[in-house]
Amino acid sequence: MKDKPILKSTEVPPENQTPVDGTYPEQQPRRFPTLAGLIESLGIHPKDIALYQQAFTHASYSNEHRGCPSYDRLEFLGDGVLDLVVGDLLFRTHPQWASGQLSKARSRIVEGHNLSEVAIELGFAPYVRFSVGEKLNAAYHGHIFEDVFESFVGALYLEEGYEAVYAFISRTMNPYIIGEQSAGVTDWKTKIQEVIQAEFKSGVTYEIVSETGQAQSKMFTAVCMVDGVILGTGSGHNKKQAETEAAKEALLARKRG
Repeated sequence: MKDKPILKSTEVPPENQTPVDGTYPEQQPRRFPTLAGLIESLGIHPKDIALYQQAFTHASYSNEHRGCPSYDRLEFLGDGVLDLVVGDLLFRTHPQWASGQLSKARSRIVEGHNLSEVAIELGFAPYVRFSVGEKLNAAYHGHIFEDVFESFVGALYLEEGYEAVYAFISRTMNPYIIGEQSAGVTDWKTKIQEVIQAEFKSGVTYEIVSETGQAQSKMFTAVCMVDGVILGTGSGHNKKQAETEAAKEALLARKRG
C-alpha cells in the first residue's frame, strides 16, 4: 500500500470525501475564536466545554497529549442516538411509509458522506484537534468529520438529553428527513443485500479480515460474503467504510460478470 499523500500532493485518494479545490475544511478560518463560541452559535450553551472538546479530539492528538481523551467513546454513543432520532423523525414525517422504506431512508441519511457534509457546513472542521503528523493527511480526513458529528451528538445527549439532540438533528438534517435534499451516495450495502436476497434467498455478511497501521491511521480490510463465499473486498479508515467498499466491489463485480 502506498504512503498517504501530504497536503502538497495533487493525487486524490479514492475514499476522499472532502472538497478537492486545493484547500481542506480543517484549514479554513474558524468562524468563532473558541469552540464554545461555535457551539453557542448553534443555540446550545455548554456547561462542560471539556466534554465537547473531547468530541473534537482525534485519537492521534490523544496519543501526543496524554490525559486528553479522544472522541472514540462519544462516537459510539452518538451513533446509536443518531439512529434513534433519525428513525423517530422519519416515522413522524412519513406516516405512509412501510418499515422497509423507513429503514432504507434512515440508512441513507446517516451514511458517512452526509454526516461529513453536515459537520463541514456547521463549521466543525477547523476545531478538530489532530496530531502534528496527522495534520499532513488532510486529504484523508473526510471520514473523521463523520465521526466528530456523531461524537458531538453523543456529548450533547450526555449534557442536555434526548430532547436537545432531537431538536438539533431536526434542524440540521431536516432537508434529508423531508426528502428535499437527496440523502447520500449509493447505499452499496443495501443494494447488494437486495440483489443477493432476490437471487439466492440468503443474507450478506461482512468480516474484518485485517487491521494495519497505528491507532491514529489504521486501515481496515473487510470482505463481503454470502454463504461463506467472498463476493468483494474493500478497505477503509474505519470498519464501516471498509464494509461499504467491500459491498461496492461485490455489486460492481456482479454487474461486470
